[in-house]
Formats: sequence, structure tokens, C-alpha cells
Amino acid sequence: MVMPVPRTYFLLADRPVFTVKEAAEATCLEGRRLTQELARQVRAGYFCPVRRGMYATVPVSLIERPEASPPVNPYLVGSKLTGPYFLGYHTALELHGVAHSEYRVVHVASPKQVRSFEFQGLEYRRVPASAREVELASTTHRVEDQAVNVASREWTLVQCALRLDLAGGFEEYYRSVTGFDSLHPEKALAATRFYKTRTLYNRVGLMLWANRERWHVTAADLAPFKRGLSKHPYYFGAAKGAAKYVREWNVFVPESMTEVIGLGEE
Repeated sequence: MVMPVPRTYFLLADRPVFTVKEAAEATCLEGRRLTQELARQVRAGYFCPVRRGMYATVPVSLIERPEASPPVNPYLVGSKLTGPYFLGYHTALELHGVAHSEYRVVHVASPKQVRSFEFQGLEYRRVPASAREVELASTTHRVEDQAVNVASREWTLVQCALRLDLAGGFEEYYRSVTGFDSLHPEKALAATRFYKTRTLYNRVGLMLWANRERWHVTAADLAPFKRGLSKHPYYFGAAKGAAKYVREWNVFVPESMTEVIGLGEE
């Protein structure tokens, strides 16, 4: 005998991931009644708890298979953690479809505190960001027909240059961003200026110059970056003794990447 689909599941079926607040809005339940109803449907296999206050909707095909763990889209989980926010750094590279390697951390940039946690083998980690940074950096992607805030291509280029540790290192960063088929240098310049870090002009200028043909970057586009260069050399993901110097941008890059970039001298 086929059991009728619970009303709660029917009302939330179009939300692959949802918060308790969203469940309250959709079902018109609240407080203890809502808590009890969600717990009941978790036991029945209709919903899967992600973390406190967040659930995933189990696909119909898996409801009667308790041994099957429903895969939950990590970008949707990240998008429900807090607000305002954007998914950034290596997570943004992934969402833009250019990430070179797999990464097991989802970076959620937000001015609000969020505790890190793990779910289905991934770590969800908050990166501090001001409300203004969120406003300027964010663009919208559709993930499973849901709106997700992600850093734009240009802000991703700049943010990853600023925090290589959140981008998977220099090689992962360089190989990933070269996958962008287009990029607006003037937007990258605005993002660079936002962080008020002199050596960022060296780093971002290098990336634009190295990809100038792919992104149609002109000498005029590069001029503001050259004017902003730090006078002191910067080790861009490179270690002393294993680096090549790029004179035009006053940076040292990893020696192992010299042939890939096609520049550099000792």
C-alpha cells in the first residue's frame, strides 16, 4: 500500500535544502509544533538533518531506501548558513566551473559569525568579510534552480590572489583562473583597490598580463596596476630558493610554474 505524501514534504519538496525559518514560512507551523513535525518526517525518511536548523529534502526515489544517504548539494548548504554572504575563493572557482582540482572545503564569506562544521565529507568554513565586500563582490548563480550568491569572476581573481591559502595554492589558483574565457580588467582593478594592499597590484597585474591574450587585456588596462606596484618584491606563492623573478611585476613565482606561465628569470 502506497502511503500518502505528508503535507509538509509536499510544501517543501521544491527546496533541496531549507532552514527552519523557511519551513515555518512554507508550512505556517512554528515553535514546538514545527520541531515535532520536522522530527517526525526525518524519522519517516522525507528529510535529512544537515545541521541544527537546516534540513535537506530527500528525493522521492530514496525515501523508501533508508540505507541510501541522499547526496546534498554543498553550494546550497553553504548558501543557507547565514546572510549576507557569498561563496568565495576555491568554492567560487568551482561554481564558475574552472577549478582545476577537487577541494574539500566550502568557503562562506560573511560579516556574521558562523561555526565551522562537517557534513558528508566536506567542511563548511566562514571567512570574514565586510557587508560592503559582500555587496560589491556578489553575483548570483542558479544551482538546482535556487539562487546562490558567489563572488564574481573578477572578485574571485583578486580574492584568491589575496588569500592563496583559500584557493589551494599558487598552481591551483593559476591553472584554475586561466579557465575564465573572459574577464573585465576594470572590475578587477576596482576589487584590487578595495583591499588597499599594495602588493595586490603586483599579483593581480601579473595574472592579467599573463592572460592578456585570453582576456583581451590592453596596455591601458594594465597601466593602473603598474602605477600601483609595490616597490618591494613580493613572493607570490613562492619560497626563497625555489622562485623565479618576474621583473615587470616585481614578484617571485614558484620555479615549477615558470614554464606554465611562460615568463620569469632567476
